[in-house]
Amino acid sequence: MYKHIPLLFLCCSISTAHAQVDTILWLVDNLNEIGGHSVQILGNPTVIETEIGFAVEFDGIDDGLIVDGNPMAGATTAFTVEIIFKPYSGGEVEQRFLHCQQDNDNRILIELRNNADENWSLDTFIKSGSSSQAL
Repeated sequence: MYKHIPLLFLCCSISTAHAQVDTILWLVDNLNEIGGHSVQILGNPTVIETEIGFAVEFDGIDDGLIVDGNPMAGATTAFTVEIIFKPYSGGEVEQRFLHCQQDNDNRILIELRNNADENWSLDTFIKSGSSSQAL
């Protein structure tokens, strides 16, 4: 079993038409609540201490957290998603570590792709209404 992707925090900045910026910060540093929302635990993720604080560590196979909330709720014009994480080598080829979905027409997916050299690359997909973009 490989350990994979300790996740420290998820930060979303949402801009509105009035140039007001609201920042939503979700620290993923415990298994009880994230961003004030309840958490459903999948598998056996663990809380670890890192050089910059506590983080949740996932095994890269069947660990996960389902948060009863959406940090992107209310995003109407522009947003930024920032994630600090440390992927370990090994593990599955495709690792989805963020999936935010409001309905069938709006979602954000962020995944890692591991290659044969045990290096990774970012794979991102954003869908809003009838528009979509893979990055």
